Amino acid sequence: EIEEGSRAALVLELEDGFRAVAIRERRSPLERFLGGVDVVPFRILLIALVGGLVAFWLARYLSRPIRQLRDATLRISAGDLDVRVRSELEGATEEVTALGDDFDRMTERIAQLLESQRRLLRDVSHELRSPLARMRVALELARKSPDAATPHLDRIEREGERLDELIGQILALARLEGDERGHELIDVTTLLQETVADVDYEARGKQREVKLVSVADGVSLKGRAEVIRSAIENVLRNAVRFTPEGTAVDVSATNEDGYFVVRVRDRGPGVPPEELEAIFRPFYRVSTARERSSGGTGVGLTITARATKLHGGTATARNAEGGGLEVELKFALAG
Repeated sequence: EIEEGSRAALVLELEDGFRAVAIRERRSPLERFLGGVDVVPFRILLIALVGGLVAFWLARYLSRPIRQLRDATLRISAGDLDVRVRSELEGATEEVTALGDDFDRMTERIAQLLESQRRLLRDVSHELRSPLARMRVALELARKSPDAATPHLDRIEREGERLDELIGQILALARLEGDERGHELIDVTTLLQETVADVDYEARGKQREVKLVSVADGVSLKGRAEVIRSAIENVLRNAVRFTPEGTAVDVSATNEDGYFVVRVRDRGPGVPPEELEAIFRPFYRVSTARERSSGGTGVGLTITARATKLHGGTATARNAEGGGLEVELKFALAG
């Protein structure tokens, strides 16, 4: 075999002095792919064109979800909180669809918070208007009859106290709306016993009683003690307010299916069945005249519902057999 440059020749000896020569060109894989010199430019151009189209398609495919998320973000910044992107990301990668789900949950949460703030502001403005109007009337009457101003001044004092209580509960509710669950380990059995004892002490001055009928021992959960105490106190004080004189509010607590369940029952008139869920809404009153005469603000049970939700539970109410209202609070136990 004879080699010269890119060629190799194989000489075979035949009969009668003849020779056969086989010549072959040795080319690299790249040379074999590109072909001869005359077709190399065309093949390079074709490869570049196909590669460019594939790269363009890949870039569009990979950047499409980013563009959709950007458009959704711009719409949200313009005030459109109804935008959702998950349905537009069908066919995308698993990571992108998961990002879409997270984006939709974030948007929904923002919408809920804004709606809650709008509703709270609307309700607050309505609730503040009434006591302020009564204070203005009382003040005007006191000015017209200075010698008999004492009842009017007493009315102004009561309305001022009511405003102070209302503003305090509104601030507590506003803090809970944006709060998150804490990580403090709480002996909730002891906390319940202390809370019942405090409210019972107040109730005895009104010829009523708060009794802890039964409680599960040694129960702990993770959360914020002051929030849980406030939730239970609001229910107890609400029950004391409406249970008749000479009767008792019964309190029991059990450990059920991973929840610490507190039940509070009064002996009052109860609530119409169709309004049992509504009593946990801000400023909702079953009977406006009754609630105001009893000194309620309509915010306490809303704080309770929000506090139980922060601790992985719920707040519900039902009319008890034999009369009265029974409120059930559930708090998720420490895992």
